[in-house]
Amino acid sequence: MVYRSMLLLIFNKCRSESNRFRRSFSRFSPLNSNALDIKKPPYKVLFFGTDDFSLHSLGALLKERILECRRERSDEILTSLDVVTNSERSQVGKYSLARKIRVFLWPPSFEVNEYDVGLVVSFGRLIPSCVIDKFPLGMLNVHGSLLPRWRGASPVIHCLAEGDTETGISIMGIEPEHFDTGPILLQKKIDIPPTTIMPDLRYRLGKLGAECLIETLRDLPGKLANAKPQPTEGVCYAPKITARFARIDWDLMTAARIYNLERAVKFLYPLTTTWNSLPVRLFDVEVLDWRTTSNRPGYISYHRNRRCVVVECAQKTWISVKYVAVAQKKPIRATDFRNAYVKRTPDPEIGKMFK
Repeated sequence: MVYRSMLLLIFNKCRSESNRFRRSFSRFSPLNSNALDIKKPPYKVLFFGTDDFSLHSLGALLKERILECRRERSDEILTSLDVVTNSERSQVGKYSLARKIRVFLWPPSFEVNEYDVGLVVSFGRLIPSCVIDKFPLGMLNVHGSLLPRWRGASPVIHCLAEGDTETGISIMGIEPEHFDTGPILLQKKIDIPPTTIMPDLRYRLGKLGAECLIETLRDLPGKLANAKPQPTEGVCYAPKITARFARIDWDLMTAARIYNLERAVKFLYPLTTTWNSLPVRLFDVEVLDWRTTSNRPGYISYHRNRRCVVVECAQKTWISVKYVAVAQKKPIRATDFRNAYVKRTPDPEIGKMFK
């Protein structure tokens, strides 16, 4: 009986998952017999967002709405635009209220079929089926990566930290209670130059995401009918990060890895380590082709010509550091750090090591 009960439980779970996927994917499937009957624009839109990345898409939608209200466009894509956000003090909340856009706070209360489609951009919440099912055309998400690579909350940061040379935007259908697993309606790639920092890449992707969203809405029936499931290969995750993400592990991280890490967290968190048991922040890091005898990861040297601190990293690689902040003090030049701290340490072995 126990064996039979276990088999029944497994069968019911598999059937439930299969039904969930079938329901969530049916409106996006090219095999959908109603594909040619999908409602054409213009649409009643409910927008879900919170931050600066969201504002690119919301601004593009508002611009379309204003032009249509002035009868400057014949190819309308939306007849109404309302917003859902987490707080009226969020960037999306402030932007919307200043422009007299109707704002709902999460969780929103609205009727079935009151809106045609829900649009989600950097919202940060799992959307339940009871919300998704209220939209005849479902919900779409603007995601800042080439899915299935970098599913999750921080795709821009993780792609830079890993040294990716390309990324892009994915417009995807939203599945209930799942992050970034839905079928793809549109993808566009961009290159990442090796000196790109996080704020710049985030801005580029925000603008591209807005363009892709408008393009998708203009041909939503075609995009929905030809949506494709995400590949099962190449899946990786980009969870939300904390300050700990910016901590350097000298034994494991190469110079290139540390340089990419600073690019990824630029203006969000400083790179951190310790010196003589004190917390330290490092700024303006570069990979350095340093011709010297290897000591061990974390070992501090000084480059007189460049006037910078040089630190050995994993695999006998080196970085240069222009500014250092010890404990809670303000950043100082590398030369001052060397003179005020490293040279004055009683124990030269400890004084010459980051840990």
